Amino acid sequence: MLTPFLLKGRDLLFNLLEKIPLTERWLNQLDTPVEVGYQEHLHNHIVVCGYGRVGQNIVNLLLSRHYPLIVIEQLESKVQLLRDRKIPYVYGNCASPLVLEKALVETARSMLIVTNDAINTRLCVQSALSIAPNLDIVARAFKDSDIDLLYQLGAKEVVHPEFEASLELSTHILLAMGESLEQVGAEIKEVRQSRYAEFRPEVACTLPPSPSNFNKVPEE
Repeated sequence: MLTPFLLKGRDLLFNLLEKIPLTERWLNQLDTPVEVGYQEHLHNHIVVCGYGRVGQNIVNLLLSRHYPLIVIEQLESKVQLLRDRKIPYVYGNCASPLVLEKALVETARSMLIVTNDAINTRLCVQSALSIAPNLDIVARAFKDSDIDLLYQLGAKEVVHPEFEASLELSTHILLAMGESLEQVGAEIKEVRQSRYAEFRPEVACTLPPSPSNFNKVPEE
């Protein structure tokens, strides 16, 4: 409940902390890019925040299709992998406006946020949209409560890994039971558009009954 207010007041909080000598140096390290690993000026590119397992899979997919991209990563071990592969990167915290500016967010086409920090993800969405209000952002949610919050902050699409796994498993079962690919695809699309309401009891109970509902029979 407090998170939206804390996010709105973070600039004031950081300004106050910067006046304290002991925290000023720490905050500067968080905000300032450590290293920029590209030379050409990119336009209409994709910014990927996080180069963990999911981030690496996404980058591999984008590179195989020759899409321009820049990766933001703050772990030295992951940055070294980017250096070795000669993938454009910015070494720093993706929640920092200075780091996002170095990643040329203002001229980017889309941003994918797959970091392992829920708070950083929220701050990154807010900071990126303050620079590029129309940026298309896809973010990974860590908890059910993150889904609506990330949408409220401005993310165009929010993905919940556990719910997506449920959808993939359900798709296989429904197809095996003889349902058509078109019908299953429509039901999956409906679940995503409802922000996974089918899997979130506290949300589903506030929505009108769905005719599809994965063809489930209510338990007695």
